Amino acid sequence: EPSYLRSIVWLASHYADAEEYDAALNHFQRIAELAPKDPDSHLNLGLLYLKNQQFDDSIRELQVVLDLDPTNNLAKRALAAARQQRDN
Repeated sequence: EPSYLRSIVWLASHYADAEEYDAALNHFQRIAELAPKDPDSHLNLGLLYLKNQQFDDSIRELQVVLDLDPTNNLAKRALAAARQQRDN
């Protein structure tokens, strides 16, 4: 249901803005389960994993973004950063 999904997106964004990253991750994971072909949910997960230094998880989610949307420049930059940080 779109309104339910919008509510979860709002909550996830709210938690991320408040730097409550575990709660934000839980909500963005739920969004990705409900809308697996939505690149934005995977992008948000990838960025949060990167912020939490969970590089392998970040790389996995950002690769999903690029599989769904090969032109996503933010995902490309974040993926490069995640790989570089993981390898350092």
